[in-house]
Amino acid sequence: MTVLSDPGMLRAAWITASRTVIVTFISILYTAMFSYAFSRSYLKGKRWYIAIGFASMYFSGGLIPSFMLMNWLGLYDTYWVYIIPALFGGFWNVIIINTNFKAIPDSHFESAKMDGASEYTIFFRIVIPLSKPVLAALSVFTAVGVWNDYGATLYFTQSSDLQTLQYLILKLIQSSSAAEQLANTAQSYNREVSELFSKSQGQGLVTTQTLQLASMVIASIPMIIMYPFAQRFFIIGVLLGSVKE
Repeated sequence: MTVLSDPGMLRAAWITASRTVIVTFISILYTAMFSYAFSRSYLKGKRWYIAIGFASMYFSGGLIPSFMLMNWLGLYDTYWVYIIPALFGGFWNVIIINTNFKAIPDSHFESAKMDGASEYTIFFRIVIPLSKPVLAALSVFTAVGVWNDYGATLYFTQSSDLQTLQYLILKLIQSSSAAEQLANTAQSYNREVSELFSKSQGQGLVTTQTLQLASMVIASIPMIIMYPFAQRFFIIGVLLGSVKE
């Protein structure tokens, strides 16, 4: 109850939850649309997309260029820094989804086009329903990654109102560890100073360690609840998206 009564913890949980839902939905949709276009043989400039995609898997701009880019785009210290940079799920997800799309018989696309269906109609009414296991599996992986991420908060924000749950837990652990080390150092020199540090760590049932453990448990509850519902998609989805026929 002590953790849940903290307004900062509740605000961080809301930031993390909303970010996870928005990024997971839009990222999977956007990546699936790109993968569908990428899986079509008549896509122009496909070799360039392949070269750029594979290059992005092995090379990145680094932290400083990323910070400069976020600042230049006006995303630094805003909620959108959690959303916009994460809209594309990465070329590794494109490879998995693309392999699954290629496994769909061409007769489905040909019959749909003969009936006058557009590319968007084919994608949303044929491709998406036939790819639910793969998309569900990748959605879980994406949600877990976004939920546990604290790097964006650490590097691209400074406002306390934009702190995520994982970053708040990290600060709690680091501050407690630093205080404990300082107390151990002070103990050998001044016993009174050591007692003051011990009191600052809390007494009775509520201590810094119990707050850490309670925060970790609360942060892991949504993923624990989500996993049983998505577990049945894991094996089917990963196999369909990774085995080339």
